[in-house]
Amino acid sequence: MDLELTALTWYWIARDLSFDAVRPYLPEMGLWRPVDALFATELRPLIKRFALLRPGNRRPDDFAASMVQLAAGHGPDYERRLRDWSVYIYPNHNARQRQIFLWRNVVMRGAGTLARDFQRSPPLIQAVRAFMRSYAPVKAGDPQPKSEWDLSMLADREDDGLSPFEWLETAIDIYRFLRCWDEATRGTSPAEPARAYQWAVREGEKLHIKGGGLEPPEQSLILPETLRIPRAPS
Repeated sequence: MDLELTALTWYWIARDLSFDAVRPYLPEMGLWRPVDALFATELRPLIKRFALLRPGNRRPDDFAASMVQLAAGHGPDYERRLRDWSVYIYPNHNARQRQIFLWRNVVMRGAGTLARDFQRSPPLIQAVRAFMRSYAPVKAGDPQPKSEWDLSMLADREDDGLSPFEWLETAIDIYRFLRCWDEATRGTSPAEPARAYQWAVREGEKLHIKGGGLEPPEQSLILPETLRIPRAPS
């Protein structure tokens, strides 16, 4: 089990992925393989069995182990893919995702019409923005319950007043940004990310980013190989 995730986090990942309303959005958050939708459906018996246990007998560690074992049934590559997605993409408020949030804010701030960069943006930043603009926005309010299963999952939630799909919007934002950065940096010289980092640090200073500021992109803006979409042979 990954030390970056608690057993209870694995449980919430399973619940969130099991929604029928979420399935059309799986590719948008990096789960584009056909097996991803199958795995999301396979999680339901695990969730049902866990729910039937008496509260005192519910052990999140056992649930997490069963979930990882289920993923391993699709091969070691898929188990690694699930772990990578859960750590890098699913919102879990770790230090890495804080860096992604800061980087995305700095990079995309000057991409619209309401704000401008404090300095001229380098070509790499412009390329990332161009990739990001190609996506249609997805908001937490877009998905709607599609089945009895969805309604039963919503009935169990205790966060009344919040959209049950806030996590989905965040996961899509994270994956899209990491993928756009990955695409924009492929084939570039090491000098390009270094130049983009210098630019981002200066922009961050103007925006009064605190708490240690931005880390170099090679430390935070990493799209795991298991989540990359293979390129067609040229």
